[in-house]
Amino acid sequence: MSEPTLKEFLAQALAGCESTLRATSYDKHNREYLCDDETTTPVYDFDRYIEREYSSGLTPASPDAILLRDDKVYFVEFKNQPQRNIRTSPMQNKFARGTEVLKELVASFELQKAVFHFCVVYKNSPQARYFNPQHIESNVVRFGLEELNKDHGSFYDHVITDEVDFYIEHFAELNCG
Repeated sequence: MSEPTLKEFLAQALAGCESTLRATSYDKHNREYLCDDETTTPVYDFDRYIEREYSSGLTPASPDAILLRDDKVYFVEFKNQPQRNIRTSPMQNKFARGTEVLKELVASFELQKAVFHFCVVYKNSPQARYFNPQHIESNVVRFGLEELNKDHGSFYDHVITDEVDFYIEHFAELNCG
């Protein structure tokens, strides 16, 4: 009997947490979605997993969703606000605690082929009238997450922090917008 794939392993571990990018991007405070995609699968609601697994005590801060693509795992935090309004400390806490939980989750699985991405997707900033610092800051990992990734043994192969338009442009299969 062959070993399960990462996709099969996570499907079993996250059973009952199936969701969509649209549902996991919902902002309860503003009552709106950052992403409208209901077709991309498999997507798992990581908040639901955390609530289920840590119901007896304090639930750790964690990202919103896990998206699987072949041997790629995307750990996604949605922020329905522009980058300038996102506080660094809570973002770092979600990164650190979420990474610990994800490492525990996949500890018994052989990860040699897996590629892990940590993604922060935030609202597009209003266009500047004169000077747009976004051009200078493109490809910059924000919130100190690159340094935190190093502190966690470079668990993630890629850390991406960008506006939702970036993800729409670079991940054409997503139906966000």
